[in-house]
Amino acid sequence: MAFAQGQFTIVDYNDAITLSGYLSSSVSKTQRYLTDSASYLPNWKDVKPTITPTLYKAGSSDDILSSSINRIKSITWYANNVEIEEGNDNYSFVSKNGGYGGATLNYQLKITDNIVTSNDTGLEVRCDIVYND
Repeated sequence: MAFAQGQFTIVDYNDAITLSGYLSSSVSKTQRYLTDSASYLPNWKDVKPTITPTLYKAGSSDDILSSSINRIKSITWYANNVEIEEGNDNYSFVSKNGGYGGATLNYQLKITDNIVTSNDTGLEVRCDIVYND
């Protein structure tokens, strides 16, 4: 299974702020399912990859999620375009306090199980971040 990474840029033409962000992983973004032994390499139940978002404002090298967390209203995570909710057996969240209005944010996503199978070989992870300027 390939675990790819992408980058995005958001431009709001009303006030000309440009935000750029990406997702990083604590381990390799590729997991293989070995059909002969019916095992995974690496085994995500053991290594539990952690996905961390990073968000930058154009012209700054400061990660908004580290330096200005109080401007973040929400962080919502998706796997294959389905929202991941609290209590999901395949994922868990690492929370961070101090969001906009005192919100607690699901800052990082941990993958706690081997999601892919021999029939379903892809996993797309996405997070939507609402930023208050």
